Amino acid sequence: MATFWTRFKNNPVLVNELRSRMRGRRAFWVLGVYLLVLSGLMFTIYMTVYQDTMASSYYYAGQFQQSLEAASTLGKAIFYGTNLLLLFGVTLVAPAFTASAIVSEKERQTFDLLVITALPARDIVLGKLSAVLVFIGLLLLATLPFQGMAYFFGGVAFSDILLAMLLLLLTTLLYCSWGLFVSSFARTVTIANMINYVAIVPMLLGVPFLLFLVGVMSAGAAISVFQHPPFLVALVLSYAILLFVSINPVSMGIASAIFVQETGSYVFSVEKFFDANIPIISPWVVFVVFAVVVSYILIKATISRVARVPRM
Repeated sequence: MATFWTRFKNNPVLVNELRSRMRGRRAFWVLGVYLLVLSGLMFTIYMTVYQDTMASSYYYAGQFQQSLEAASTLGKAIFYGTNLLLLFGVTLVAPAFTASAIVSEKERQTFDLLVITALPARDIVLGKLSAVLVFIGLLLLATLPFQGMAYFFGGVAFSDILLAMLLLLLTTLLYCSWGLFVSSFARTVTIANMINYVAIVPMLLGVPFLLFLVGVMSAGAAISVFQHPPFLVALVLSYAILLFVSINPVSMGIASAIFVQETGSYVFSVEKFFDANIPIISPWVVFVVFAVVVSYILIKATISRVARVPRM
């Protein structure tokens, strides 16, 4: 029985997709421009924070502690700035990469030739998906020097960098799975891209993030209304807010950073909500479970749609 790695390495769809994607200068131009733009943005962040926090530290002797705090602030700014830019980039680019994976085969009238081969539908779908994940993973790995720079400035732990990379990869998997699912039933690449962004842009900046902002701004009013709610009501309300905050990558990242800073724990804490002590897990844990489960459902649905095509 072939191992998973053997099936992955010998998947002809994956090999063909990677060869076509990496052939020529296009992939290297994309990587170069991507790093150039990101470097410019990071340099802007560096200079802005440096002028505000670090410049004065070097002009006055005997302020070593101030210099350390300024360096720590600079490291955090680079780390959060890099990951926020990567999060927006992954969210907007990942579904576009997979939107054409299947529907483009239909437009070129090569899809029927693909499905009548001996390859099972699972290998076709996973090959298309893996090719995009490998390429976007390469883009994410190329940003590790920026993460390392934030680490050496201070204020950022190595575990923070690993956690950020994990969440970025899971966000990539989630939106690539969605884009591939849309590609399985869309009639054209244009329609697939339209469906992707009509669904994803509100998800990125819409209801969950707005609920997070409204919840923060109206926390005092909510507590005044629920002075002493029953424990079950407080539990349901707290977990409902946690779920809505956690399924949005942007609000999840912000809430997770606040959670770690306020509780000193990466995973679990008991906090007071609605005048009740509620056990709360970090939003990133909820997002990990949500991303894995939803990605699995979308991939299975895509495989099912591809498998419906009659084979000769």
